[in-house]
Amino acid sequence: MRILHTSDWHLGKTLHEHSLLEDQEHFLNWLLDYLDAHPHDVLLIAGDVYDRSLPPAEAVGLMSQFLASIRRRSEIPIILIPGNHDSARRLAYLSEVVASRGIFIVSDLEQAASPISIDGADFYAIPFLNPYEIEFPETNGGRIDRSHEAAMQFAMDRIGPVLKPDRINIALAHMFATGGSTSDSERAFVGASGEVNIALLQSFDYVALGHLHRPQKVSDNAWYSGSPIAYSFSEAGDAKCVLSVEIGGSVEAGASAETGAVESPRSPVGESSGGGNSAEAAKATPAVKKKKKDRSGQESLPLLWESASAAKLEVHRIEVPAMRKVTRLKGTLSDLLENPDYEKHVADYLEVEITDPAFSGSPLATLSKRFPFLLSIRRSAPPVAEGSDFPVREGKTIEDDFEAFQDYLYPEGENPLLSQKKELFEKEASN
Repeated sequence: MRILHTSDWHLGKTLHEHSLLEDQEHFLNWLLDYLDAHPHDVLLIAGDVYDRSLPPAEAVGLMSQFLASIRRRSEIPIILIPGNHDSARRLAYLSEVVASRGIFIVSDLEQAASPISIDGADFYAIPFLNPYEIEFPETNGGRIDRSHEAAMQFAMDRIGPVLKPDRINIALAHMFATGGSTSDSERAFVGASGEVNIALLQSFDYVALGHLHRPQKVSDNAWYSGSPIAYSFSEAGDAKCVLSVEIGGSVEAGASAETGAVESPRSPVGESSGGGNSAEAAKATPAVKKKKKDRSGQESLPLLWESASAAKLEVHRIEVPAMRKVTRLKGTLSDLLENPDYEKHVADYLEVEITDPAFSGSPLATLSKRFPFLLSIRRSAPPVAEGSDFPVREGKTIEDDFEAFQDYLYPEGENPLLSQKKELFEKEASN
């Protein structure tokens, strides 16, 4: 079976108040063409279809246009879940109608334990779980653990009993897996309250994750596809992609893509996550590194590792061509205006950091003449003058900065309200 895994489209999102709808339409048109050229058995969209719970009409129209276009061109089944940016109820509007056309929108937890079966594989779609919307059973003493990990455990307590080990089991989930690499464009949760141990999903042959915008592997069976478009300047230089996943007894990898996964033995729900069943893992032998050809006749990279018991799994990164690159530049104002090496960035979305100690006029107006898609300007922080008593930031947390600033304003013993201020600050920072 060949699966295309994508997520975090964020239709309707802006970058420094610049609409990205044109870029998003460019991606969706590319996706349609890619699926025409490289047929897959199912398309998975792992949440955050829209950027807001009440998306703009143009974003809804773009999604409607995409679904209509893909149905005119193929009958590929589509499974999608809401993410933390989506409104589950709005996304699920007419879900029962479109299901008859092979478009499955799973919007609530009650549906998660009812798999969608496609060609011998069972797909368990787990929408973003808000722990404050789940009726947890009370523990000893009446305490209720309302963490995101507890919410996922609650879901797996319902899914685990219906899993069939003799079938390929695939999960979609929108969550923050512990240890995942973030960027500035995710709405990260405060502290560790939003993190979920990926070991809870070890029973699946493949887990298609959404939420984090950098493509990454978080366990042998779980991957983030990342967002197909860079949504912050912290993602400048990141290679954006969708994931082509080959799973089952026959491995035919996607065209001209990098193999980036190993095969993951399954273990029953509740067992430790040390890579699956140790007895079966011990049988694992390196695969014969024989190149295979995909359906279009192009050679793929070889399978990296093979288990005697698990379904074969290959994950290939398929690069998404950007309509405009997201780039950061740093230099003096004159260098940015005159250096011919920067000519290649004229059509990029730009953030520049100006290093001049002082300048006159408006750098935005001046630089925009050369760079029409300049969206952000930063100025390098001037060095602290020698002999200054202003506290120097040491790169710690925002709470440390707050305390240092208060100590600077109020020498020790002169601020009796500091503890109350700190308590209020921490409360606001956690909201």
